[in-house]
Amino acid sequence: MRTQTKTGHQHRTAFTLLELLIVIVIISVLAALLFPVVSGIFINVGNKEVLAEFTQLESAIAAFNSEMGANPYSSIILSDPEAEWTGPSKARIRKIWPEFDFKNTDFDD
Repeated sequence: MRTQTKTGHQHRTAFTLLELLIVIVIISVLAALLFPVVSGIFINVGNKEVLAEFTQLESAIAAFNSEMGANPYSSIILSDPEAEWTGPSKARIRKIWPEFDFKNTDFDD
C-alpha cells in the first residue's frame, strides 16, 4: 500500500508479501544452522553432569571402603522373614559392621 504526500514522494506503509517471505526464509536458514550447535551444547552439558555424578559415586565408594574396609555390596536383603538373617546378607553386614545386633532388629516397623 502506497500513499502520496504533498511533495510527490511515495511512502511505504507496509511490507510486501515477497519481503515477508524472504525474511521468513532467512530466519529459517539461521535457525537450521544454529539448531545442531544448540543441541550439541545440551548434550555436552548432560554428559558433564553424568561424569560429575560418576565422580561423586567413586568418591563415596572410596570413602566407604576406607572407613569400612570393604566395598559396599549391591545385594543385601534387609527384611526377609523366612531367612531370619541367614545366608550371604548376614555375612556381608557382619563383614562391614561387626557390632550389628541381628537379634533385636526389626526392619518392618
